[in-house]
Amino acid sequence: MRPVRTYIALCILLLLTLFGCDKNQLEPFDSKDTPPLVSTLQLSPDSINIDNLVPSNGVYNVSVIVRVKASDIDGPSDIISVLVDALRSDASIAVSGNELRDDGVATDSLRGDGVFSGPIAFTLSRSQAGRYGVRVRAIDRNGSESNSLVNQLTLARRNSAPVLLNATTPDTIDLPASGYLTVQFTASASDSDGLADIRPVFFRRLIPIDTSQTRFFMKDDGGLDPPVIVAGISLRSGDDIAGDGRFSFLIPVFPFPTTARRTNLFGFQAIDSFGDTSATIQHYFTTR
Repeated sequence: MRPVRTYIALCILLLLTLFGCDKNQLEPFDSKDTPPLVSTLQLSPDSINIDNLVPSNGVYNVSVIVRVKASDIDGPSDIISVLVDALRSDASIAVSGNELRDDGVATDSLRGDGVFSGPIAFTLSRSQAGRYGVRVRAIDRNGSESNSLVNQLTLARRNSAPVLLNATTPDTIDLPASGYLTVQFTASASDSDGLADIRPVFFRRLIPIDTSQTRFFMKDDGGLDPPVIVAGISLRSGDDIAGDGRFSFLIPVFPFPTTARRTNLFGFQAIDSFGDTSATIQHYFTTR
């Protein structure tokens, strides 16, 4: 019996040696997912002059070929999609979620080489020309997302500066005895590239000199945009009809001595999306 017992003891000792010292050997291996990686993003072309395109119903159709290298340490088959978006300069999305492929078909030159290719196409109005961002990212089977790469796409056109047609304020007002009154400043503007190309229309005080160069931004919003705070007072624009090219601003006027009795000179100006400016219109405004 002793040899048998000795044999059993040796077997138990062997099992403990093999498995008892490291309990993790009996558990599944810890496999952590690694997100994919995108690199070497190319656009063809990376610049288009939309004046060389023929618009359809007032909009331009733009198409660009996108190529990007995508890899995954867990293996190329772990990548399930490579997506591309186009972003306008204001970060709004022009087109989202187009998928690039590595299948050797059409714009992709070689299947399985890790370079994903495809077109991204969208439409824009003339006033939406400018700098766009083309962004790519990859997603693996576990939903892990890669880094994002962004390249610049320039959509150029000939530009015309905005034109300020007129600017109006009351010539003279009598200061209130108490409280405050609101005065409406208005200006009409146009742009041959479309009203949407006009970005800020504003006025500032020229005399007496305002060392802070404060700009008061006017709106063509039909009075629907959220109010702004001026001198602690919540005011809407005072505009009547949105999108008609007539921009407005309500400014509060307080009793003397808060507001001095004097003649002010205000300058009005418009700027478009390309940064071109209109001529300045000046208007005197007297408080008495």
